[in-house]
Amino acid sequence: MTDTKYPNFMVWLILRKDKLSQQDLAKQLGKSTALISLWCNGLQLPTLDMLVKICKLLETEDDDADKLIQQAILQIKVDILLKNGHYDDTFIGEQ
Repeated sequence: MTDTKYPNFMVWLILRKDKLSQQDLAKQLGKSTALISLWCNGLQLPTLDMLVKICKLLETEDDDADKLIQQAILQIKVDILLKNGHYDDTFIGEQ
């Protein structure tokens, strides 16, 4: 896990993996399973248009796509702030 660049996004995505396997996600997005694996291991982030598509595929009665997009973007924002050393306690209050 030391190579993980985006751990918060990775955890967000992994928590939803029971809704759709990596292989199914790759097939439905028209992407390789290797790319999906990079996202699930926190080594890369999907583009914004792919993130929207992922959230639409993961949509449930309890979590609509808009809510999932907001959650994912928040996790990505935290990862980027942590990666750049700009994260502090004031950000937590903005959620």
